[in-house]
Amino acid sequence: MELERVFHRIDETFDRTVAELTAFCAQPSISAQGIGMQEMAALVAARFRDLGADVLPHGFDSGYPVIFARLAGQSPRRLLFYNHYDVQPPDPLDQWRSPPFQPEVRDGFFYARGAADNKGSLVARLAALRAFREVTGGLPVSVGYVVEGEEEVGSPHLVAFVDAHRAALTGDGLIWEGASADQQGNPVLRLGNKGTLHVELRATGPSSDAHARFGGIFPNPIWKIVWALGLVRGPDGRVRLPGFYDSVVPPSPAEDALYDRLGADAGPLLGRYGLKASFPPRPAREMMVELYARPTCTLTGIGGGYQGPGGKTIVPSAAFAKLEFKLVPEQNPDTLLEALRAHLVAEGCDVEVQLLSRGYPSKTPLDHPFADLVRVTGERVYGRPFTIEPTSSGTGPRYAFTRWSSIPVVAVGGAHAGSMIHGPNENIQLEELRLHTKHVAALMQAMAGGVDASRT
Repeated sequence: MELERVFHRIDETFDRTVAELTAFCAQPSISAQGIGMQEMAALVAARFRDLGADVLPHGFDSGYPVIFARLAGQSPRRLLFYNHYDVQPPDPLDQWRSPPFQPEVRDGFFYARGAADNKGSLVARLAALRAFREVTGGLPVSVGYVVEGEEEVGSPHLVAFVDAHRAALTGDGLIWEGASADQQGNPVLRLGNKGTLHVELRATGPSSDAHARFGGIFPNPIWKIVWALGLVRGPDGRVRLPGFYDSVVPPSPAEDALYDRLGADAGPLLGRYGLKASFPPRPAREMMVELYARPTCTLTGIGGGYQGPGGKTIVPSAAFAKLEFKLVPEQNPDTLLEALRAHLVAEGCDVEVQLLSRGYPSKTPLDHPFADLVRVTGERVYGRPFTIEPTSSGTGPRYAFTRWSSIPVVAVGGAHAGSMIHGPNENIQLEELRLHTKHVAALMQAMAGGVDASRT
């Protein structure tokens, strides 16, 4: 059987796949700091050219290029993929067991910055394409592959890229960057992501730090920030902006049933981070509904005044706080930004609201045929059931594709629950790398076999 031959090729060339992941992760590509980005883009483009792809590096006046690769297949069906080649900064370096850009394999796990987010799944998918070409001389379906370099900084140019290439970005389905296995080790199939609004609140006081004896008569920017934060979110965790929850749609009955299973993840998730309870305390199932189906507001950074050892008696000249809102379908970050500014002005709060980044929610229906095809082929490869997540608890730029198209978007593969994404000692399980490679191969073969994955 052709697919068995492809699987055998994946196994016998797995050392080459790991070597390629090593090369990818040894190349820093930190978009937030502009480190190694052009070199990484060139490396990705070269790998696609090695496969015989038509490669278009799409540059911008600023930022980093999108690599767009196209490969013709042996059937009229077309499968799209999305990955990104940029990574998060590796700080704090002293918490890494091995240097973040010197990949190391320990006990079946591959450690490096970018291993799980997101170079592992990119390398696995390249390996699946290569195995098919080496075994059969071609691909069972046509492939369109988008690899961007700005996902970790909010994908500021992806919408413009997709809009410029709409005709070439049609297909029967899109496989998104990846999805971590659940806390029990079951593979996850994820059907959407939350939106985001990331802002910075800035406040000023005297033109320079002043002696604290003026604290009763000089405006203190730290107090301004504290008062503003109290107007945005209460001690119960609820967001206090008028109308914030008005457009939130509760889970459908089918989605609601999934949270019974997802609730099993609550305890292990808390334990992994050294916590005994959620905040506010909730039953396990309710905690997962909050995580996936409800919007949130998180204080991601705060600063101002003296931060050194001991004390310094001053009225500081400036202070700031960074907030990120995670939004669910039907919520709009543009509307929320205006509501936030209006609310603070109405309450007499003297702070400036600066936009850092925004993104829109996106979601594929639970019962979409493409999602079912991804699940069925995956369960055959992994030999165990997939956990279905109606949406991610995080964000991503899926909306760049779904804002103008009904293409189904599904995320699978690439990481496990302990992959430490964005943290020290990021890692991927090598067996997961192998299984994801085979899953991608099985999906392409199934699509070529006439399974109708499209639905408009």
